[in-house]
Amino acid sequence: MSTVVLLQALSTFLLTGLSWFVQVVHYPLFHLVPKSEFSKFHSAHVARTNLLILVLLPIEVVTSAFTAYYGSPGLTHHEWILGFVLTLSICICTATVQMPIHAKLAQEKDDELIRRLVLSHWIRTILWSAHTALLIKVSVSPQA
Repeated sequence: MSTVVLLQALSTFLLTGLSWFVQVVHYPLFHLVPKSEFSKFHSAHVARTNLLILVLLPIEVVTSAFTAYYGSPGLTHHEWILGFVLTLSICICTATVQMPIHAKLAQEKDDELIRRLVLSHWIRTILWSAHTALLIKVSVSPQA
C-alpha cells in the first residue's frame, strides 16, 4: 500500500470514527447542557473538534484528490474518483448545512437546531462510512 493511500486510509478511518462518536454520543448530549452554560460548552466543542478536523481533513482532501487523479492499486480509477466525490460531498455538506447550524447555536441553545444538527449529521456519517468501506476494499485487495 502506498504512503498516500495509507495516509488517506488513516485520515478517513479517524474521521469516520470521529463522525460516529459525534453522531451517537456527543451531539445528542447537547440537549442535556443547561441553556445558561450552552454557549461556553458549544464554543469548547467547536474549538476541540476543530483541532482534529484541521489536521485530518486537509490530509483527507489532498490524498483523495491525488488518488482520484493518479489512481492506485486496489481500486478501479472510478472507485478512487468516487472516494474523492465522497470527500467533497462531506465538505460541501459541512459548509452548507452543519456550519450554519453551528453558527446559530453559537449564539444560543435551540433544541430544534440541535435536532436538525443530529439529523443532518447522518449525511456525513454515512458518507464517511462509505469512504471507509472503499478503503477497506483496498486493504484486502491482493494488489494493494
